[in-house]
Amino acid sequence: MSLQIEDGVLKRLQEYGNSVAIAKGDNYLSIAPLLSFDHELGMESLPGGIRLIHPDTGQHLTGYERNEERAHRIKRRRFGVKETTIPTQPGYAFYEDNPHILVPIVPIQNLPEYMDKGIVKIGIGCGYDLEMDHSNIAAVSLNGDFRNPTERMSKMANDLKKAGRRGIVTGIKPVMFVFIAYRDSGIRYLNDVEDDDAGVSEVPSIFRAFKSRKSIRGSVEGTYGSADNQVMAGLYSHGTDLLESGTNLSKPSSVKKVRLVRYSEENPEYVVVFYSAGCILVREDVYDTDKQFFDDFFGIIRERLDATRKINPEPFAEKYGDFFDRFEEQEANLMEAGVIEE
Repeated sequence: MSLQIEDGVLKRLQEYGNSVAIAKGDNYLSIAPLLSFDHELGMESLPGGIRLIHPDTGQHLTGYERNEERAHRIKRRRFGVKETTIPTQPGYAFYEDNPHILVPIVPIQNLPEYMDKGIVKIGIGCGYDLEMDHSNIAAVSLNGDFRNPTERMSKMANDLKKAGRRGIVTGIKPVMFVFIAYRDSGIRYLNDVEDDDAGVSEVPSIFRAFKSRKSIRGSVEGTYGSADNQVMAGLYSHGTDLLESGTNLSKPSSVKKVRLVRYSEENPEYVVVFYSAGCILVREDVYDTDKQFFDDFFGIIRERLDATRKINPEPFAEKYGDFFDRFEEQEANLMEAGVIEE
């Protein structure tokens, strides 16, 4: 796609004003490189493009630059320099060449509702899981059994269309919801869950649908966050944990309190309830009214997604390794030390 076409598309995007919104959190940081015209992707810089300025750093919104700035801030703190000049997470960003156009930064869990109401027309960094949990759950493919990323992403795109959304599922940062249990609950396999066992999840509709289709007993309650901590505290016998890097759940302090639930003795694989990913989305009716623009815009994002994958097909897997291996290693160490029983 030529720079002239790209320039027109990106200028057109700015005309949507503050109905373009960014999800607050790490989803956006995983998508940001697709929106910036950086030399690190082997592309020419385009003045006045979609590069947004992060209000917390004053830098272009890419994960690399944010992490670099964070490192500098930590270094300054170590030397006793008081931080006064960098704000901590205001509710907006702005375009590099049009600072008067504010781009709201909104809680990711609010984006589905805001898009339904028309407050947000273009959501950057939407969570596929939250969009589907908000939608007609009957349309959702419970994709935990689909371990092939390409197959999963295809099903995600189809599901979003059924739910009235159009856009891109980036898959740059894979997210999965695993089935966990309080270690003292006695739940090791799915059929260990009893009728009076209460579960908790950040995507309760999806978790209920999963349990129904797998004929798993017990109730499900919803929560806005920290389902894993509530299971660790013994408030619920089981639940889902949203894993990105899996660093927190594989800590010894976590492994002492929860176990990963397996399908059965005959099938000892760990249960993945659901896979998710960051998305750039618009409502179907908004897409229909400006189809050419959105086709061109999503075409640009696909090009950058392909370029990013050529550089590093699985950056998160390379950085964090296999979560299940790390969890099992910690579990084995704690058993050997006599801290937990098998």
